[in-house]
Amino acid sequence: MDKKIPFSVLTAVYKNDDKQNFASAMDSIIQQTVLPEEIVVMQDGPVGVELSAVIGEYKQKYPQLITHVVNPQNVGLGLTLARGVEVCRNELIARMDADDIACRNRFELQIKEFQHDTELALLGGYIREFDTDPKQPQATRTVPISQNEIYKRVKVRSPFNHMTVMFRKSMVLECGNYADLRNMQDYHLWIRMIHAGYRMKNIPVVLALARTGNGMYKRRGGKNYIKLEREIQQLMLNYKMINRLEYIRNLVIRVTVRKLGNRARKFIYMNFLRKG
Repeated sequence: MDKKIPFSVLTAVYKNDDKQNFASAMDSIIQQTVLPEEIVVMQDGPVGVELSAVIGEYKQKYPQLITHVVNPQNVGLGLTLARGVEVCRNELIARMDADDIACRNRFELQIKEFQHDTELALLGGYIREFDTDPKQPQATRTVPISQNEIYKRVKVRSPFNHMTVMFRKSMVLECGNYADLRNMQDYHLWIRMIHAGYRMKNIPVVLALARTGNGMYKRRGGKNYIKLEREIQQLMLNYKMINRLEYIRNLVIRVTVRKLGNRARKFIYMNFLRKG
């Protein structure tokens, strides 16, 4: 690269996160070909003794690298990330989940894109999903590459893999930052950024290994998700990104999926929304 660009990594942990998975995620950040200037670890409420100890170990080992911020109570991922964006001291922020593994050159690839395009607001990429062993992937979630393809995809589903995105802090803040939505705070933000006309794209490269397991599909169902689906569709309707017919069609399809049992929902995700 022509020059080193300082950037922050933003991750969040809460009581249900596994200590070993969190350690694997942190190691994948620290072992990157291009290192961040800081890692902001947002702790959403009290966590267990074991996870707290692991966080403490990384803080002790990398005191100049890690910024640890604790919410006194659990407030949900949306508000936690919103606070985290404000805490990050660099303009470029890379998102990272507490149980995923970043591919070793992820940040190098993304920084190069931001160097070449000063108007770029957000950049993501593909993920490879696995259950327990990252060496045995189950599927790849691809995403649209160009701006036009992203505009088409956002009408029916999220056009970005949240755990892969890197974005400009100022542009996210201009769009209102993450909203208080516990499961769709990322999709809601992408819609607002697209509506604002920001330049956004993905690169056709796997940037992270994402841990799934049956718990992921279970979390994507239920009444709370149905309520969020309506809010997302209403936002796009208000922005005239979709018409009334598309609004109804999207709700029928997406609400039906949310009402399915866990096994049926997993079957749909694995066979229709992923590449083997």
